[in-house]
This record gives sequence, C-alpha cells and structure tokens, in this order.
Amino acid sequence: GVAVVEDVTPVLLQSTLRRTVDALSRMVELRVDRRTPAVTPGPTCGWCPLLESCEPGTGRMARLDDPD
Repeated sequence: GVAVVEDVTPVLLQSTLRRTVDALSRMVELRVDRRTPAVTPGPTCGWCPLLESCEPGTGRMARLDDPD
C-alpha cells in the first residue's frame, strides 16, 4: 500500500469535527433510547453480502439503476 497524506486545513478540521460531533450525538441518542437503530443504505451497498435480503439496500440500488 501507499500512504496518501492529506493537507490538514481549517476546512478539513471543521468537517472532521462536525462528523465526529454528529456521530457522538447519534451514539448518545441510541444509548438513552431517544433514537431507534435503523439500517441506513450507503455507497457500499452494492458489495454487501446481505444486499439480497436488505430492503433499504435493494431500494437504494433500484433508485441508482432508475434513469429517471
């Protein structure tokens, strides 16, 4: 493998902080029962071995395949 090093800029740090705070907020909500866990489709659905039995994943893939 080859290491790819990103330049650390204020914009990159702000983005990283925003994603981290968002993830921590979701974790806290799950822990205190204010948020119900859910399967969320994403860009890796096409390679998932569970795709055939996953409604959110198959729905996402169908939307991507639909030309309209």
